[in-house]
Amino acid sequence: MGLNHLGETKAAEGDLAGALAHFGQSLAIAERLAAADPSNAGWQRDLSVSLNKLGETKAAEGDLAGALAHFGQSLAIAERLAAADPSNAGWQRDLSVSLNKLGDTKAAEGDLAGALAHFGRSLAIVERLAAADPSNAGWQSDLSVSLIGLGGTKAAQGDLAGALAHFGQSLAIVERLAAADPSNAGWQRDLYVSHWMLADLNERRGETQAAQVHWRQAYAVLKGIQERGLHVSPADLAGLEAIRAWVQAAAH
Repeated sequence: MGLNHLGETKAAEGDLAGALAHFGQSLAIAERLAAADPSNAGWQRDLSVSLNKLGETKAAEGDLAGALAHFGQSLAIAERLAAADPSNAGWQRDLSVSLNKLGDTKAAEGDLAGALAHFGRSLAIVERLAAADPSNAGWQSDLSVSLIGLGGTKAAQGDLAGALAHFGQSLAIVERLAAADPSNAGWQRDLYVSHWMLADLNERRGETQAAQVHWRQAYAVLKGIQERGLHVSPADLAGLEAIRAWVQAAAH
C-alpha cells in the first residue's frame, strides 16, 4: 500500500496528523526522484500530486497559509508541464485542478478576487478540453466544478445574478451526466448539490417560487439515491431530513 494511499485512509478516518506524516514521507521520496531527473515528467507530476495531498490536509486542519504554499508549489510544476506539452490533455487537466485548489483556498481566506482569477483560468482550460471531446464525462464534470467555484465566489461577492448564471450552467451539465448514468452515485450527488445551491441562491434573491422548485428537486434526487441503495453520507442524510421537514411545512 503506497504512502499516499495510507495518507488518504488516515485523512478519511479524521487522523490528519497521521495523514500529514504519510504524505510528508511521500513528498520526501518524490522530491528526491524529481531532483535526480528533472526532465522526467512523471517524477515531476508525482511531486505535484504529493504537494496537493499535503495542501488538502493543511486546508482540512485550517492551516490555509500552509495549504496555499503547497498548492502554489504544485501549480508551478503543473504550469511547467502544461507549457512544455500543450497538446497533453492530462497535463492541462492537472493545471486546471491545481488552479481550482488554489481558488478554493483563496476563497476560504476571503481573497475573493484571487479566487475568481484562479477559477477563471481553470474554467478556460476545461472549456477547451470539454469542447475538444464532448463525450468525455470527466471533462464535463471538471467544467461543472469550475463553474461551481466561480458561482460560489460570485455569490460571496454579492453578485447573485452572476452566481445564478454559473450555477445554472453547472446544473445543465450534471443533469446530462446523471441522466446518462443513473447508477453513478457521484453524478447523482452532484445533481443534488446543484439543486441545493440554486435553491439557496434563489432564496437569497427573494425568488421563493424558484427556490421551492429546486428544494423539491434536491429532495427527489437525494431520496432516489437512497432508494437505489447508493451511498449517502451522514451529512447528506441530515440534508435530506432538513429538506423533508421544509417540504412538509411548505405543503401546509
